[in-house]
Amino acid sequence: MPSKIIKNKLLLVEGQDEIKFFTAFLAKYEIADIQILESKGKDQFRAELDLIMNEREFEDVISVGVIRDADESQQAAVDSICHHLRQVGLPVPNGHCQFKSDGVRNVGVFIAPGFTDKGMLESLILESLGDHPVKIASGEYLDNLKNLLAPVNQTCAFNYPRNIHKAHMHAFLAGMEKFIPSAGLAAQKGYYNLDSDVFNEVRDFLRGL
Repeated sequence: MPSKIIKNKLLLVEGQDEIKFFTAFLAKYEIADIQILESKGKDQFRAELDLIMNEREFEDVISVGVIRDADESQQAAVDSICHHLRQVGLPVPNGHCQFKSDGVRNVGVFIAPGFTDKGMLESLILESLGDHPVKIASGEYLDNLKNLLAPVNQTCAFNYPRNIHKAHMHAFLAGMEKFIPSAGLAAQKGYYNLDSDVFNEVRDFLRGL
């Protein structure tokens, strides 16, 4: 079987949607020396990391970046990643958006969205949209929905979305002239301003690999 590894800088992201987003992001900034690989989320991160490190071509890798959603806690996400890095003998950064090198490889961790303790890549994208009218309208829709559904409305048999970040992202995409079914694909179709200052931190992180 051919190796997954074809470049000496790797970026590990959670899933296919993140691959699509960061493919568009790297292309925007003409960063061509980073290969994006799927780590399949926090539950399979260690298994995927083992597979990647067992590839013969991993010997030539000089940088590894890991991007993961904060979900409910940025620090918990950092701790989880660093635990696995430590177990496999890779350099362990001290925290979010930091790097550590052992002289052989440079390893960095970025926890999305970066600017707050909770959230995910979708939170970062939504923040970059600023006062976009569809973002505002989709936020108002979700606010109205919250009052109609459980648990706020205890008489309703239907529950408010568990993941408000993804719900807001999909509501935004549904409000656009042409619906795009995923945040990553929408990035490839030019739905976001990737020049937004909101992306400065993640852009600098990628350039630091």
